[in-house]
Amino acid sequence: MSRTVLAHGPRQTTLQVNPTLCWQKKRGEIVLSQNSTDGVYYPKSAFLGVWLRFLIGVIDLVVVGFVSAIVATLVLSLFPPAISEIAASFAVITICLVYYIVLKRSEFRTVGYRMFHVRVVNLRGQRPSVFQMVNRFSFMLLGPLNGIVDLLWISSDESKQALRDKWSQTYVIRDTAEPKGYGPIAMQRYGIMGFNFLFAEVLEGTVQAP
Repeated sequence: MSRTVLAHGPRQTTLQVNPTLCWQKKRGEIVLSQNSTDGVYYPKSAFLGVWLRFLIGVIDLVVVGFVSAIVATLVLSLFPPAISEIAASFAVITICLVYYIVLKRSEFRTVGYRMFHVRVVNLRGQRPSVFQMVNRFSFMLLGPLNGIVDLLWISSDESKQALRDKWSQTYVIRDTAEPKGYGPIAMQRYGIMGFNFLFAEVLEGTVQAP
């Protein structure tokens, strides 16, 4: 794997940031001004390792599977045979979308996230948009092998992001985590198995959070 920073110098250097940046700290998050192009970065202690991320994923999968099985059984017994399978499939898809997109980004979060006191945020330290969560969820649909590579990526990433986090521009952090500081968001090129990918990342500079 190789990485190239586009339009900016290497990480861990002195970066030019917006001196008029407006922000405030709210519930452990740096809230940047709407017109800012900067993002926040976190200390390494804010992130989760591979096995904990895997365990959270298994717990959420079990919860979704259990709820889906109950709902699908009810739908199959209540709806006419001609449409019962279609209705059950629609119900299961709806459960998955609500759980992994709507609930995960909300204050309630998923069962796995609540059990281990973690949350998902965007590169600005804020709640991800629905569009970002849709992108994040879509990465799970590429197959089981993709899920393995996705998790293994965490061990070699500085911000402990899985590939789906890179793809959707999100972090998974602990509830108590506070940003270390902020810096410019730059596109970085990753060379993976002969393919080039562009991911947005926050470049760590000298600007520290108060």
